[in-house]
Amino acid sequence: MLRIPILLLALLLMTSAHGSDRLIGPIEARLIKVADGDSLIVMARIWPGHDVRAHVRIDGIDTPELRGKCALERQAAIVARQTLAGLIGREKLHLRQVRKGKYFGRVIAQVATASGTRLAAGMLESGFARAYRGGKRKPWCDELLLTGQVGRD
Repeated sequence: MLRIPILLLALLLMTSAHGSDRLIGPIEARLIKVADGDSLIVMARIWPGHDVRAHVRIDGIDTPELRGKCALERQAAIVARQTLAGLIGREKLHLRQVRKGKYFGRVIAQVATASGTRLAAGMLESGFARAYRGGKRKPWCDELLLTGQVGRD
């Protein structure tokens, strides 16, 4: 089985040939595991007959962390992960605008189900995610204590 470093090599080769830092996609993928409310582990078909395992962070959202700083954040993280799993169900996924993440071995991508459900939008609508465009992430515990909700102002 090919591992994440092979995907990174493939991404580098494909993007350098086109002068871009992104793969436009769609890249078909099969869910292996919902890691948390904003990241997945998938088996992505990068070329015919070539599937690679990849850790994908969903572009545009941030969700509470399973190893959060307070019990409320950890509880919200479990619900966020369950919510994301429910949005996906048993559908295949399509990755678009794939780029390398800040952590080795992870990519960032826009992710949708084969039927067209955009996962970032679905998570924002669920209230268990908030918009995120990079940079320092805001802590969750104070927001959860004040509002009792995630991602709603």
